[in-house]
Amino acid sequence: MIPHLEDLSIGHRIAITLCLVLAILFSLALFGYLTGAWDQAEGQITLVLPPSKWDDKLIELDKQALELAYVEKIKSLFIVWVSSGLESPERPMKGAAQARRGYIEVMQALERRKELQHERK
Repeated sequence: MIPHLEDLSIGHRIAITLCLVLAILFSLALFGYLTGAWDQAEGQITLVLPPSKWDDKLIELDKQALELAYVEKIKSLFIVWVSSGLESPERPMKGAAQARRGYIEVMQALERRKELQHERK
């Protein structure tokens, strides 16, 4: 026989509610995992602002800033490596790989932003 909800203590009610919420969250997570929705959404953060007449210029400035930042990062890695006595190139190589990954991700985001901008026109 199943007791009525009113007959359960507050602790039991909380435990049942927690179990229900967790079951729903796990089922949503399983659904997202099995459908591949997590893989599609990963790393796709796009901030959409209202359109302006300066959008094209802003995208170009963002690209220039990204290129300058990338060059400065590689310079910095090289300077630190040389000043530390050219010991192991492992750290600057890892730093350069991370800088390349970051550059690629930001360029992809800028491309998505440009596509969104042209779709809105």
